[in-house]
Order: sequence, then C-alpha cells, then structure tokens
Amino acid sequence: MIRTTIFLFVLFLTIGNTSFCAIQGSSAPTQADRALIDRYNQDALFKGAFEGNIGAIKKYRSVEGASLMACDQQGSTLLHWIARGGQIISLSYLISTMDNQMLLALLKMSNKVDKTPLHIAVERDFFTLANLLLEAQDRLEGGNHCVTIAPTILKVSIARNNIPLLQLLLSYKDNQNMSYESEYYDEYNELICYADAVKNKESVQLLLNIFLGENNNNLSYTAFHEQAYKRFKKLINHAIVMENAKFGQILRNNCREGYYTRLCLEEHGMML
Repeated sequence: MIRTTIFLFVLFLTIGNTSFCAIQGSSAPTQADRALIDRYNQDALFKGAFEGNIGAIKKYRSVEGASLMACDQQGSTLLHWIARGGQIISLSYLISTMDNQMLLALLKMSNKVDKTPLHIAVERDFFTLANLLLEAQDRLEGGNHCVTIAPTILKVSIARNNIPLLQLLLSYKDNQNMSYESEYYDEYNELICYADAVKNKESVQLLLNIFLGENNNNLSYTAFHEQAYKRFKKLINHAIVMENAKFGQILRNNCREGYYTRLCLEEHGMML
C-alpha cells in the first residue's frame, strides 16, 4: 500500500513537471504552425472580401509576410471573392491602393475552373463591378479599350440575355491583337451562332451591328455602307468556306432587310 502510494506520488510529480516544462518551455512556431496561421489569416481575408469587410482586408495586409496573391483551395484570390460578393467599395479600395503590377496579375488570374474575377461578375449580372474590373485592366494595359475577353465570358452574358453587360464587354473587347483576320471572323461567327442557338435575337443583332461597324459614329453614311459591305462580304465568304449553312441563314434573318441581302446574299447566290 505504501509502495503504491509512493509510486503514484512520483508519477504525479513527473507528469506535473513535464506539463510545467511544456508550458514554460515554448519555442518558435514550426513550419506547420505557420501554415495553420497563414490558412487562418487567408480564410479571414476571403470571408472579409466576400462580405465587403475592408477592415479584414487591411488587417490581413498588416500581417508580416502576407500576400494579396494568396489563393484558396480552388485557386480563387480575394478578387474572385470580391466578385462573388459584388463588393464595389472593396474593389475600389484595392484598385486605389494596390501595386499596379500585382493588381493586373489578380485581374487576369483564373481559378482552377478557369474563371477570372470578371467571369464571376458577369455570371452574377454585376454590371457596375464588371465595369470597374474592365476599367482597371484597361487603364493598366494602356487605356485603348483593348482588353482580352474570353469568348466564354461573352457567351455567359449572351446566355443570360444581359444586353447592357454584353454591350459593355464588347466595348472593351480587343479585336486588334488577333493573329489572323480569320480568327476575328471565327470568333464572331461562333458568338453569333451561339446567340442564335440560345434564341437571343437581340444579341445576334448587337453582334452583327458591332461587327459591321454600325456603332462607328465617325463614318459618313456612304463610308459606313462601304465598310459594312466589305466586312459583310468577308463574313459571307467565311461562312461559305466553313460550309456553315446555319450561319448563312442567321445572316439572312437578322441583317438589314433588303440592303445586305441585295448586295451580298444574292451576289453570291448563298446556296448554302
């Protein structure tokens, strides 16, 4: 009995001393510790970005070694989360305070499902947010309304029948950097056919009008028709080469009644 008591007493002292040492003898955080801390800080950042909590973003920026290029497990950055939440004020804050090179990288960064912040904003019909994103990228790339916009983003606005947003995207779209003229026609051909497939006649008309130059107010009436005729003729030729009968039918149904039909469709016979 006495021996058992002594043994338990010694065991208690040993455990107590070990615990005391463990508490008193703390060391610098390990790499695993730092990873957990970083993850906690990043989760707070993404939550704050989604909710429009500028204080959370500022707090994260004050942490030593914190990077605004951080991504979550899906590859989304704080700009993706701001776009999801439609947080205009938070976006304006970052645009006005971030390093330009880092901001441009974030604007163009895709997550693991190949979506940029702009793509997410368009999916959610956030017109003002999309405009801010486009303005920022355009300014950082030279300010010539030559932003590279993926066809998938344009198709989202077409599918959602959001004409104002489609107009906005097309007003910033870069057509100057396409490698070949055929690439330009291929893309408009694809977009117009897609708009027709989802039965969005307004989008078909808008795409044709922009392609043919009808939004160019600097052209005289005669000059416009000459330019439009040349472009339309190339579009028709492209449809013929690609043996795209459906596209020919779309052109018949949607272009100015009589004028282009007379000059182009009948000229080529359009026996597609």
